[in-house]
Amino acid sequence: KREFYLFLLVYQLEEDLKRPVLYEDLTSEMKVSNACIRAYLTSLLRKNVPIIKNKISNKIVTLTINPEFRDLELKNDLVALFYQIDTDQTRLL
Repeated sequence: KREFYLFLLVYQLEEDLKRPVLYEDLTSEMKVSNACIRAYLTSLLRKNVPIIKNKISNKIVTLTINPEFRDLELKNDLVALFYQIDTDQTRLL
């Protein structure tokens, strides 16, 4: 559930911020440590979730949703699925 939420959060924040998402953006929203974000992200990437991870100057990690996946316009369907999984969830952000 937390991994799915992280994926949806990257999806939404990239749209809202109009830039790639940073770990700090995710830790702020999810109220978890960078280590948790790294663990969730590693698991998602192993599952071939369409997140693109880039390192800038070996220091800053940016995350984006694969543009081909974004073009499928599935966000609303994915959010609806998340709400079915977690009925206590009332809003994504």
